Amino acid sequence: MALCWTFFVHCYTKKLDYFRFKYNALTQDSINEIISGIQDIKLNGFEDYKINKWESIQQAGFENNQKILKTEQIQMIGFDFINQIKTLSISLITAMAVIAGKLFR
Repeated sequence: MALCWTFFVHCYTKKLDYFRFKYNALTQDSINEIISGIQDIKLNGFEDYKINKWESIQQAGFENNQKILKTEQIQMIGFDFINQIKTLSISLITAMAVIAGKLFR
């Protein structure tokens, strides 16, 4: 059951990892574009435009990272819940067997 939970969450995490790579690549491209075209940017007055573009990429990447952290927390909470239910079930079955006299010390 825990394996199914992990697989389910992994499918969603895979999509988020794709977006993380996308935002990292966009950030790198934006920085390279700013560095390589700094003279043209200053001559034509595109400083604010380039800064806003870079900030919007950073904001989208930050929001994606928050989703990744939430997903990891949900995965751990779900896994711990499943593990606790499993432990409780084993304890319950064992206690019932002892009460019924099928299991001795």
